[in-house]
Amino acid sequence: MSLVTTISSSALKVGKHKIPKYLYHITPTKNVENIQKKGLQMTEDDLFGEGVFMFDLANLTKFWTKTNNKQKTNFAQTLIDYVTRRSGNFSISIFRIPTKNIPTDALSIRRQDKLFEIVNKYETTSDIYNAYARKEITEKVMDEITIGSPATLSNKFDRKKIPIEYILEENIPAKDIELFGTAKVDFNNLDLKSILKQLFADKKENIFLYKFL
Repeated sequence: MSLVTTISSSALKVGKHKIPKYLYHITPTKNVENIQKKGLQMTEDDLFGEGVFMFDLANLTKFWTKTNNKQKTNFAQTLIDYVTRRSGNFSISIFRIPTKNIPTDALSIRRQDKLFEIVNKYETTSDIYNAYARKEITEKVMDEITIGSPATLSNKFDRKKIPIEYILEENIPAKDIELFGTAKVDFNNLDLKSILKQLFADKKENIFLYKFL
């Protein structure tokens, strides 16, 4: 069995469904010390509400590299750009979270393609809700970006090659997370492969970078 197969198939079974064995969270490096003491705390998202926002590495390297509709960057580059610009920090770090300790009933997934389609079209959250009231946005799409879907349906989105993020509506204790790596970010050159190679230096996850990027 290849290393790629081993990593991809290492998932937590929930009935007939699976969620990845590990999820990952990117944060400005200046937050690392506090996270290692207090764990990952929920942050506010204007549309979804509070949560810890994470991704699956296989889904990111395969499907987050699609070009974002309005911007020239892809979904993964947009995530990194958002994390760094929001904090004014040119260094990011990544944590790995084993899903065996995560309550699956508190874990949701949200489509990145639908999210950015709406966010790029309307300037503010109020504009989005007003558009929904005018029926410019369907209830199905609104639910996809504000409520999400059960995490146990992740395989369905993978089969359709859809980029997704995972959202846990609970804090994650420090004992259940692992600092994995750090990378320097150049705002003028968001080289995704270079950034991920720094974040996953000397880790088995690096295999994804050569296979899919």
